[in-house]
Amino acid sequence: MQQEPGIRLSAICRIAAGQSLIVTSGQHHCPETPRIIRDRLIMRLGYCLTGALIGARLTGIFLVVSFSLALGACSTPTLKLPGVAPALQAHEEEKQLALVLHERLRSNARLDRIRYALALAAGRLCTTMDDAPPLTSAIGMRFANKHSFVKTEQDSAMRELKVGNALQVLQVIPGSAAARSGLQPADILVAVNGTPLPVGDDAPKYSADIFSSLQPGQEIVITVQRDGGLHDIALTTDSLCGGNLIRSSSAQINARTNGKQIIISEGMLRFAKDDTQLALVIGHEMAHNLLGHVPKTQINALTGAAIDLATTAAGVGIPGAFTFSGASLYSQAFEAEADYLALYLLADANYSLDETAAFWRRLAQTAPQYITAGRLRSHPSFAQRFQAMEATKREIDTKRATGDPLRPNQ
Repeated sequence: MQQEPGIRLSAICRIAAGQSLIVTSGQHHCPETPRIIRDRLIMRLGYCLTGALIGARLTGIFLVVSFSLALGACSTPTLKLPGVAPALQAHEEEKQLALVLHERLRSNARLDRIRYALALAAGRLCTTMDDAPPLTSAIGMRFANKHSFVKTEQDSAMRELKVGNALQVLQVIPGSAAARSGLQPADILVAVNGTPLPVGDDAPKYSADIFSSLQPGQEIVITVQRDGGLHDIALTTDSLCGGNLIRSSSAQINARTNGKQIIISEGMLRFAKDDTQLALVIGHEMAHNLLGHVPKTQINALTGAAIDLATTAAGVGIPGAFTFSGASLYSQAFEAEADYLALYLLADANYSLDETAAFWRRLAQTAPQYITAGRLRSHPSFAQRFQAMEATKREIDTKRATGDPLRPNQ
């Protein structure tokens, strides 16, 4: 039975769009003109296969057969390429997976080092600020076993990191409680305060829960296996503040916070190659959390929403206008506050402030539309932020020179 024109045309449309080749039932029509369909098919399949497909007035299954035959009728490659031995290809796959693994560890170590130093500095401020979140405890290490990795990476992790079913210390963050106590990479974690740590599939999750239940400033003993023997390591947990940090796969140059977690994009990590500039970005988001800007913005939005409900009920106003205005209220001022406090966090964490303002000049080259001020924008202009940061640096330098505490003016 000959297929109906609408179905045949739909099959060609789907090929042109890169979708499924087989259309088995239903009446479908293509939204594109025949010329656009033809041009798209030529780009995707070439002249030979396009002609074969357009000429086929066939059922769905026979269309696939026709497509396969058309492959044989088309021109083929003519150069004789050297063969690739499967063993060599497998070896190269192992090498590339190892490179990916080590690069991720290096990148995570950089983020951990910067975030931890700032979170320690924030911890010294949290108790003096009304809107700051509560302190959290931390030890300052990354640990894993083979089950911490996805299936495709487990073999590489076992080869490169020597991980197995037991939890193993992968990295120790400089300046952390773990570093001060003498914990080392490759230590096998055996117990916390005499309670054995699990092994196997669920060990990473359950052990993370055990460590997260510790209190700031709590004295604990971690039992590790090292060089064939057991060692008890005593330490006092650190007191951190400012929020956890997670990575986003987005290529945009961006960072944000939801009030608890700081989300930093891969695009920002590539852009902020200098550790001090990356610390400025993380410190800015931490400052938002310490100042309670996210809940304050939500309260302002809710206030606007209440006005929206009243005006909508009265038949006046634009729906959502006051909600948007409420959320935008003080937005630029909140951003300026976060910039200001961020420099104090960096100073407390012993980062040099000499090149921090230059971050805005670099960013201006990627988004020049934000160099000048915009009254309706959510953030101050890059030029304004540069000058404000320079003024804050001079303020901090003066406090250092006079021996005053490095605390933001309130």
